[in-house]
Amino acid sequence: MNLDVNKLGALGGVIMATLFAYITFMFLVVAPIAGVDVSQINDPTYNLQLSLHKGALSDLIYVPGFFGFLFVIPIAFALHRRLAATAPGWSQFAYALAIISTAMNVLEATNVIVSQPVIASYAADRPDAAVAAQIAAFGYSDGYHAVGYVLLGTWMLIVSGSGLASRAFPRVVAAYGLLPGALGVASLLALDELRPLVFLTAIVWFVMIAIVLWRAHAVAAGPAALPSDVNAAIGHNHSEEGFATNNSTGGAQVAHNRSEERLSDR
Repeated sequence: MNLDVNKLGALGGVIMATLFAYITFMFLVVAPIAGVDVSQINDPTYNLQLSLHKGALSDLIYVPGFFGFLFVIPIAFALHRRLAATAPGWSQFAYALAIISTAMNVLEATNVIVSQPVIASYAADRPDAAVAAQIAAFGYSDGYHAVGYVLLGTWMLIVSGSGLASRAFPRVVAAYGLLPGALGVASLLALDELRPLVFLTAIVWFVMIAIVLWRAHAVAAGPAALPSDVNAAIGHNHSEEGFATNNSTGGAQVAHNRSEERLSDR
């Protein structure tokens, strides 16, 4: 089976845009309605109470998004293939960063899933131990989270910059990609303040990348990627062109034969 990396990358772009939109909606709309103070969500003590009393909501916010980062891999691979001819070194470096960023975000989600039940079991009888365990767990999560976002932003910057320099992407797509990339890197300094901007700008970028890769897939696939009615119209036009060509060729042959007959009569 022939693996179409552009098609897989386009699908990954759509999924990532959807996941970022989902996380943004959960943070900005659902969490405030549920009484969650998003500004304190990184405080270990507050988050412990959130996990105990609103654990389902916490899981809905974190887990799908972080495991969803796995879909960065097909996007990164497709972009790596697209840039390999014009910027091979940068494309390989960016691809490695995307893989490491994905691993960091998956580790963060795993840390949350594994640690929260253990911490919750301490909460009733050993509240001090629960808070201490939460602080330790948050230390790991914050590290994974910070590295993951900075590397994701760096990947976007390198891919967009290389695409802009080599014209491997449309200029608008490549130039715009510098914005979410820069915000992702800057989130290391102010993650809470920049998180909504990172997510919103990344949503647009992933949609743009999905369109670029899908168009590349359609061009590579040729007529097979077109709807059946379009293929039928193309075939009909080719038939008419062939009929017209045959008629003109046949007419020329008849005229040539008649000319030879006149010469022989003379």
